[in-house]
Amino acid sequence: MAGATVLFLPYPSTSGSWGSVMNLVALAQECRGRGDRAVFHACPPTAELLRRQGFEVLPVEGVPPRETPRAVDTFYDVCTALGFDDRAFWDRVLRSEEEAVQAVRPDALVSHMRLTAPITAARHGIPLASCGGWSTDPRVQASGTHPLDEMAGQLASTWSALTVRSISELVFWRADLRMVTSVPIFEPDFVDLPNTLYTGYLRPMTEAEPPWSRPVPDRLVLAYASNAPWGVPRVVEALATAAERAGAVLWCVARAGGPTGRVSAHCEVFSYLPFEALLGRAGAVVFHGGQATALASLCHGVPALAVPGRHYERRYNATRLAELGTSVTGDLAVLRPSRLATILQRLLDDDIRSAAASAHRSTYEHGGVVSTVDAIHRLIGC
Repeated sequence: MAGATVLFLPYPSTSGSWGSVMNLVALAQECRGRGDRAVFHACPPTAELLRRQGFEVLPVEGVPPRETPRAVDTFYDVCTALGFDDRAFWDRVLRSEEEAVQAVRPDALVSHMRLTAPITAARHGIPLASCGGWSTDPRVQASGTHPLDEMAGQLASTWSALTVRSISELVFWRADLRMVTSVPIFEPDFVDLPNTLYTGYLRPMTEAEPPWSRPVPDRLVLAYASNAPWGVPRVVEALATAAERAGAVLWCVARAGGPTGRVSAHCEVFSYLPFEALLGRAGAVVFHGGQATALASLCHGVPALAVPGRHYERRYNATRLAELGTSVTGDLAVLRPSRLATILQRLLDDDIRSAAASAHRSTYEHGGVVSTVDAIHRLIGC
């Protein structure tokens, strides 16, 4: 089949979730480069980003996230915080997906955190590839007794012939092709599963050099505090002091709307930094333990300090990095100048750099957009 039509279904949250969206953008760009029609069914602000990338976008209503709780201990907490417990909202999404399928006539669906995707795929007999991983694996994340599981079962039985026991089944497990957005050394639990593919690190696009075109300093540490509970001025001050003591230069992305500018000769705060352009040349990265940055640190061979807080997925990611020897895991208590300086010196100078380089060799060439789109094409008979 030449020139397939692929309908991409990012999860419809108005929070944006750029990391997961960029994974789908990477796949869509590869599809488009092969002559496929790549269409997105997306809500704002994701829709605007996709249109700027030149993609065709069909609109869908987005759900606003609730205030993030202090502790995110389970996948159910994630779904609740995202506002995914509103059954009426998902009914509206399914009606919108019906319209999208009728308009586009896709040969395949590719989804991320879209629990309606397997229902729509089953209703129309369309092959489905879904992104997921440990954090959405029903073998470890589903109780089968949570109210969200009941809602998922009712949604599936009302709109299709599917029978499901948990919401995580819909998010990831019931796809024809399960795409684990990771690598085996980081998330080994899927190695022997049928119809499952490790995508590796899906670089979405080659980002431009920093617009200020300044040279990248030696001993650069990148700190991503934009989505973390510790992205506050006092922590930035601690980072600045620690960077000076460690003989490093720290560039930090702060919370949206927060103050930016030069804090000291060793620290500057930005509203945005071009991730792909800088990470490969950085000496270390400080982040909250999210999967995208965790995998990126492995891919680029960059030692990390992960500060996951009480978030089940971030703690898993931080633990896995530490087990691989490429990261130090810390809690909020480490974000004090003296302790931070010691950790930064270790990341920049210690044997941890050798472990990071070894992980880089194991992950850099694994998977990628070409082999992942090859698998999607095989799914639909291209």
